[in-house]
Amino acid sequence: MSHLPKHLSTRVELLRDIKRALWNFVRLLPQTLSSVKKMTHEATPSTPLTAATNSTLVDVEKGSDDQHLRVRDYRKLAICSIICGLSCVGIVSLIYSVKTREQNKTSEGKPSQKAKEYSRKTLYWGVGALVALPLLIILIILLLGLLSYLLTFIN
Repeated sequence: MSHLPKHLSTRVELLRDIKRALWNFVRLLPQTLSSVKKMTHEATPSTPLTAATNSTLVDVEKGSDDQHLRVRDYRKLAICSIICGLSCVGIVSLIYSVKTREQNKTSEGKPSQKAKEYSRKTLYWGVGALVALPLLIILIILLLGLLSYLLTFIN
């Protein structure tokens, strides 16, 4: 490397280091993936979405082994409606989703009427938020076209 200028030789060494790091990453990737597949999620007091009941930990999403929550809370739909839809309507959907989850936790395995009602409202508000944004965009485009058309008559 003595024939290269100093700033180029430093870059060549940097590229060699990057190449070595990438090679090590590719070489260790299959081992890492196999160890990740073996890991299982166990509920602990520090794990989010877990609750301790009678000295047993219950995953709030799935319930205990013998009981499963029957009323869906549509949490992912609510979050997606905030990000991809009309945000103010998506927030209402998320509020009903939280209420559904709370009703599921307090209903002791049986679906309560309130949980079903909140779940239905979560679904309606979430889908409404996802549909409202494209409709609003189309409406704005049409109104701008109409305004442009009307302005041509003024001149």
